Amino acid sequence: IAKTFGIEIAPIILEGTLNEAIKFVIGKPKSTIGNAPMEGLVCRPKVEVFGREGKRIIVKIKVNDFVS
Repeated sequence: IAKTFGIEIAPIILEGTLNEAIKFVIGKPKSTIGNAPMEGLVCRPKVEVFGREGKRIIVKIKVNDFVS
């Protein structure tokens, strides 16, 4: 999908804490691509963190989880 829009990587929307990301998503932001509402954010720490199984820790914060 990114290649279709001429984007090599996903843009960085926010650098901050998880609480700041939640507040941002609750505000129902518009997508940076087109006029569609943003589905949410994919959050990853600046320094990669791994769980017990060796998988990277990444969080997705979705608008629908906080706004009805």
